[in-house]
Amino acid sequence: MKRRFFTWVDEALSAQLPPSIQAFNFNLYEGHKRKEWHVQIVGAKSFSVEDDDWACDEVFTTGENIFVVKSKDAGKEWEEALKCFLALAKAYLEEGQHAALLKSKRGVGMGFVDGDLHLLYVSENAAGHGKS
Repeated sequence: MKRRFFTWVDEALSAQLPPSIQAFNFNLYEGHKRKEWHVQIVGAKSFSVEDDDWACDEVFTTGENIFVVKSKDAGKEWEEALKCFLALAKAYLEEGQHAALLKSKRGVGMGFVDGDLHLLYVSENAAGHGKS
C-alpha cells in the first residue's frame, strides 16, 4: 500500500500547480458501502493553525483522481483508517519524491472532510499565524 500511495502522490504533485498554493491537505472520504476509503489532495490558497477552514480554500485538487484502499486493508472503522493514512502521509513527508514541495508551503494537513484536521507539518514561519 505504501508504494501505491507514494506513486499516487508523486503523480498528483507532478502536475502544474498554481503558485497561489499556501498549504496542502489530504482529504479522506468513506467510500461506497463502507468497503473502501478514498484520499484526495487539495492545495489551498490560505492556511491557519487555528482554523481548519483553510482546507476548503481550494485552488488545486486531484479531483476524481483519488487513492482508493479497501477497508479490509486500512481498517473497517474510520479511526483505524485515519491512523493508517496518517502513517502513510507522515512517511511520504520523510521519504517521498515531492516531500520538499509539500514542506515548502505553510502547512500540510489530513482529515476526513466532515471532521477535524490533523496538521502533519507546519512551517516555522506559519506557526501561530492566521489566514493570509
